[in-house]
Amino acid sequence: MRPTGTTGLQAGLYCLELTHERNGVSCIDTYCVDVLEDIETPDAPILDGLTEVCDGDMETYTVTPVGSVTPNGYTWTSPNGEPINDISNTSVSIDWTGSIGGELCVTADNDCGSSEPTCLGILRFHLLYQTGGPDPIPKAAEQ
Repeated sequence: MRPTGTTGLQAGLYCLELTHERNGVSCIDTYCVDVLEDIETPDAPILDGLTEVCDGDMETYTVTPVGSVTPNGYTWTSPNGEPINDISNTSVSIDWTGSIGGELCVTADNDCGSSEPTCLGILRFHLLYQTGGPDPIPKAAEQ
């Protein structure tokens, strides 16, 4: 029997044996439970956010879990080590200052492992100014 509040038990056969003795007569009963190991990793999540950014932008990206296996967290990877700031368990903000763009990826994780990554291709724009005009014209970063 699993005591209340116990965590971390492994898969396997668990048995409870109850012995009752009265007036020299013993009764023994055993009850067993086979605990199966849940070895499923989460499905790749849906990743949502802007894919075209400018130098200095701070953008928010959000994941949505997919499937019946619940993740207990997410692992984010920015293309070139851009700073990732947690907003919530499913949202982050990324500072694209100085970035050249690339792939932003995330995996859904649980105790059994990680999903395949879901990635967004991020295109970073430079702002160029027109001659004789104050309005910037976005130009895709050359990579």
